[in-house]
Amino acid sequence: SPCPFRVPELSTTAAAAAFPFPPGTIGACLRRHGFALYRETSLSIAAAVETRGIQLGLSLTHHAVSIKGYGSAGTVGLDIGLLLPLAKGWRWGACLKNVNAPTIGSSGERIAQSITTGVACLPDSSFSIALDLRKDTRYPLAARFGFEYRPVDAFALRGGWSESSRELSAGVGLRWRSVEFDYALLSHPEL
Repeated sequence: SPCPFRVPELSTTAAAAAFPFPPGTIGACLRRHGFALYRETSLSIAAAVETRGIQLGLSLTHHAVSIKGYGSAGTVGLDIGLLLPLAKGWRWGACLKNVNAPTIGSSGERIAQSITTGVACLPDSSFSIALDLRKDTRYPLAARFGFEYRPVDAFALRGGWSESSRELSAGVGLRWRSVEFDYALLSHPEL
């Protein structure tokens, strides 16, 4: 996203890859945000396993911040996720971000922690709907809603809404063999 909301200083670049292996998946993600004067970079390594329909995931992320004229600093955060099947077509999940309460730099500034929990309904293989609650240590509890519709396996339409920022989102996904391309548009009431 080279110039979101027509503000080039908010540019973000990310790349991710996931590789299945029995009995789970491993993955990596590299993300860069900012510009020459202020830049945030993160590198994540993740692993997930599934047994009896229960899915558990762990991720280690190296967070780095660089401010021109002030230097740079980094730290490592730990994320944990869990997904459980409920009744037929229903799932419950939870995600804890930065559970180790990492701090960065000489000021000891904490990286934001959050907990998210929600349910998803998948009435059939072409449609899913999800609702979650997210609590970030910096903000009040917020609800989020999203859906995905796949008229054919290779194409997805997506939409969502976030209560805290009153953001609406829409997106598409294209899949060809093991490669998937996803694109999203996000509205923000102030930007």
